[in-house]
Amino acid sequence: MSTLDRCAVQIIVRHYLPDHAPAHEMRGRTAEAMLLGLLRGGVVSQLSHAGYPGGELAKAEAALRLGARVRYAQDRPLRHDAPPPEKAEVPAMPAAPSRAASWEQFSKTPLGQRVDVVIEVTALLEEHLLEGMRAEPSDEDPWRSFRRTAHAQRIRWSNATQVAMGTRHFQSGALLRTKGTLRLRDEVEAEGIAVLTKVATIQQGRLAASE
Repeated sequence: MSTLDRCAVQIIVRHYLPDHAPAHEMRGRTAEAMLLGLLRGGVVSQLSHAGYPGGELAKAEAALRLGARVRYAQDRPLRHDAPPPEKAEVPAMPAAPSRAASWEQFSKTPLGQRVDVVIEVTALLEEHLLEGMRAEPSDEDPWRSFRRTAHAQRIRWSNATQVAMGTRHFQSGALLRTKGTLRLRDEVEAEGIAVLTKVATIQQGRLAASE
């Protein structure tokens, strides 16, 4: 079951055994990172079963972002304690985790905008600068299967960059999903990095078509 810890600004997911004994607890702030963690930990064993927890986690994240006046309860619609101000706009939240951008989408993104990219690390250029080849989500399994492209990409990170599902000891061959700001056409300033090496794969012998 999923709940919120508003004091800690976290989503909590608890898994129970058939005899109702507690078996697993996970905490986080984003639906995407937590769903990947559930897949990695084997709590959700098949991607086809990920739709329900993905939807609940997205709903919980929405309630967390929108503040204490929005109530979250599993299997129930989000509710406001009081009607929102007239004409107030509520940010739309995805029903499930979003997929990384394709090269076509990325190539049209203006500098200074936020991007979501996946790379396979090929070199550690400096202490906080990685270089790799862009990877695109596959059509069959866009969250755990990727195709190499011929496009090089650099990721600049810092000690403030949040790292999920791994450590900052990045190595050549690691598969990383990065969300951040496009500072140069071939360089992203990372706000967060998810290490996908153990939960996702690169399709061997296939190169994504590019323009």
